[in-house]
Order: sequence, then C-alpha cells, then structure tokens
Amino acid sequence: MKWIITGIDTSAKIIFSNCSEITKKVDKLACLLFGNSNGTTVLSVIRVRFSAEHVDEVIPINFGDLNLTTSLEWYGFTLNNLNAYGNYVLIAPPGCYFE
Repeated sequence: MKWIITGIDTSAKIIFSNCSEITKKVDKLACLLFGNSNGTTVLSVIRVRFSAEHVDEVIPINFGDLNLTTSLEWYGFTLNNLNAYGNYVLIAPPGCYFE
C-alpha cells in the first residue's frame, strides 16, 4: 500500500479486513513502513500480534530520528507522529488497507 500525506494530518489508520484468516495461519507478523518526508527518511518495522481474531498488540521499531507511535484499534491500528507532506509505503499482508 502506498499513500501520500498532502496536508498537516500526521496519522494514518490501518485496518486488517481479514483478521480471522490471518489468525488461522499466524499469531503475529511484521509490517514495514518506509518513505520520505521533507528530505527525512522514514523507516519502521511494525510488529503486530493477533489474538481471538483481532489485533492485540502493535509495537513499532523505529530507525533514525523517527518518533512513530501507534494506538490500538480492534481490527487494526493508527500510526501517529508521521511527518506531514510525506510519501509513505506500508508493506503488509493482503486484506490490509487504509481507512
């Protein structure tokens, strides 16, 4: 998935539409976030743990000066503290989308 932040919004909500299918195969996975914002490189590995067909825990592992945080949702999570006016790519399993 690729998205562009073109305004001052600095968060993005990520939803897994197929949590029940994911939990049949794995209980945790990693997503990769990378991009560029105003000349600053953005790189984070996001560990997502599932439990009982919903997202149970999200832990971002940030590289560089990135101060990315997450807030938990039932079927996903919100990425917070992204730089405004950035281009970002999230590598995630099928069925994952931006809301």
